[in-house]
Amino acid sequence: MEIYIDKAFLDNFRAKYDAENDCHRNLRKFLSKANFGKVFLDFEYADKEEFMNALDNNSFLDELINVKSVIADSSFKVNWKTIPFHNNSIPKLFFIDNENLSIDVDYGCFYTSSDTLEKCEWLFETEDFRINDTMTDWSVLKKISHPCNALVLTDNYMFTNDTNYENLLSVLKNLMPKNLKYNFGFHVTLIGYNFDDKISLKQITEDILQELMFLFKYKISLSIVRKKHHARTIFTNYYRISGERGFFIFKDNEIIDKKFNTTIECKSITNFGKYSSTLETRNQELEFCGKLYQEVKEKNGYLGENRLFCCCQCLH
Repeated sequence: MEIYIDKAFLDNFRAKYDAENDCHRNLRKFLSKANFGKVFLDFEYADKEEFMNALDNNSFLDELINVKSVIADSSFKVNWKTIPFHNNSIPKLFFIDNENLSIDVDYGCFYTSSDTLEKCEWLFETEDFRINDTMTDWSVLKKISHPCNALVLTDNYMFTNDTNYENLLSVLKNLMPKNLKYNFGFHVTLIGYNFDDKISLKQITEDILQELMFLFKYKISLSIVRKKHHARTIFTNYYRISGERGFFIFKDNEIIDKKFNTTIECKSITNFGKYSSTLETRNQELEFCGKLYQEVKEKNGYLGENRLFCCCQCLH
């Protein structure tokens, strides 16, 4: 994980901080314990004396400096405007003021200023959605809508129970962003095995992409990895979503089994327990998925890109 912060944001966040506000408290705690990633802080001080005065006047800056992974670097304010900067697996969070940014819309990255701190709320929430026979599709996933630019879905039954792509398209429609920079695009990888070997993956890919073209106005790279993988999980840049019974449980706008009940667990990568973290779990699972992807790519030739597999050794 990489966290990018500028001086103006820290100063303004300190001035606006409300100890009674859950979002404010969670964000401060998150930033002050950011040893799980790299923190890039844009220093704009004339000399050491000015910096030391800033530490005295802003306890938030002092807390950040105590984080071992802080790097003084303002080059990101230029690099974030380029596709290569974003085209890798590392989750990026931007806390920036006094910039007219569209980094969330263009590149599917989390971004907030001190004027829009409410955008941070989803970073610190865990949602368990109960799925039952009152539901007709995956619109419940819209409740965790968040910026992203890539997605990996694993489920062995994705084409056994979903011959018309009803479930898959519903999942993607509710998780993929409305807008992205066209040439940057969105990457989707599907991993599973339990479907007819005679089915043409090329034809499935073309069919799904054609459907997605009607829903989204940006370029989409889609790859299907026919490999056994029993986990039923969705990964995005910022979320790990797991399902007890998988994601292919609706047919013709009804749940397959009226007695069917299951839970979908949605956790952002900022979720940390005493002994584990969603980020660590997600990274380990994605690394395994990346190996399956690479095996198929090397054996069968070209697969569509997925930036969640790019430089997997840098996932942390």
